[in-house]
Amino acid sequence: HRLEQMRREFVANASHELRTPLTVISGYLDALNADAEIASEWHSPLREMRQQTRRMSAIVNDLLELSRLETESGEAPYEVINAANMLTRIRGEALALGQGPADIGIDVDADIQLLGVEREIYSAFANLVFNAMKYTPASGNVKIVWKAIADGAEFNVIDTGVGIPAEHLPRLTERFYRVDPS
Repeated sequence: HRLEQMRREFVANASHELRTPLTVISGYLDALNADAEIASEWHSPLREMRQQTRRMSAIVNDLLELSRLETESGEAPYEVINAANMLTRIRGEALALGQGPADIGIDVDADIQLLGVEREIYSAFANLVFNAMKYTPASGNVKIVWKAIADGAEFNVIDTGVGIPAEHLPRLTERFYRVDPS
């Protein structure tokens, strides 16, 4: 138990400490990008550095969220979530990523509300939509669906991306599991 607690604290502290250097690096990259002379000559390396910095920031944020979920005691109080507004916001943020198709179809039943912890539901839904954009070519399609079914509601992200090989599906809920990028 003590070892597990130390591990959680280490992950939380390390993740928190990595945020400052990443913020500084991002600031310098933005400054370099703003200089037209440097930006034209170093366009490709600067773009790659910005992408990798964003990737590292996303990993740090994931670690901090995981640490928060592991250390919170009990369940957070449920609230009524306006799913239509949340999904519209996720759609806009996914389009702002600059990856995948230029548009995302959306078919949302605005009358269906959701009861839960909005921060956690948002994280799960956004992850699915962002991954669909990341792994769908610009010529493909991504669609968000929120609809009523017989015993509640159903959320779907439908895309024409590369998909996930069947042998990896059972492991998708494992912490930090990644399908081989090749």
